[in-house]
Amino acid sequence: MPELIGLVYEGLNETTPWFGLAERLRHVLVARNVTVTLHHSDDRPSDLQVMSVEPHDETDWLLAEQIHRERFTHIELLDPESVLPGDILVFGPRDVEPDCAEFMRSLDVASCLRTCFAEPGGMRCWVDVVRGHNAPEQGFSSSDVELIRNLLPHLFRALGLYARLQRQEAERSIYEGCLDHLVLGCRPWRYGSG
Repeated sequence: MPELIGLVYEGLNETTPWFGLAERLRHVLVARNVTVTLHHSDDRPSDLQVMSVEPHDETDWLLAEQIHRERFTHIELLDPESVLPGDILVFGPRDVEPDCAEFMRSLDVASCLRTCFAEPGGMRCWVDVVRGHNAPEQGFSSSDVELIRNLLPHLFRALGLYARLQRQEAERSIYEGCLDHLVLGCRPWRYGSG
């Protein structure tokens, strides 16, 4: 647990935020895939997805995500927006309609765990953990859920710090842009020039 908590906060400084956490969670939870999805509310055109997959996994997870969004977001259980901050949801092919269940089986998805965390400025984040049929334990145990529950307070706090850093970076960029425009609008003044 201390290692995972450390990765939650170290993830703020990673080039790809929280990749180290996703990678370690994949190992700890014996998962095929762990994805951290960061939704920037209205200040960015798209989400940031950080994904850790098994080394020889040839699944096109981005295509799978696109198909999921196009065909199955009407299923409340699969809609990330339906998971409230702090909730932990476990589901699998048995919990969805037949077309979706077949799609999940085609991706070798035996079970999924999803949680959400947020910060007051509107930024939301989801962690999705996917286990395949070859996992020693296809479902998620109460200890798996408890591990995620213990990480959630740290994820909330780290997301707040991340959002604050992002806002400060945006403000700095605006100030730099204003200063650049000021320099362009000024010309050297010399005594005697009209």
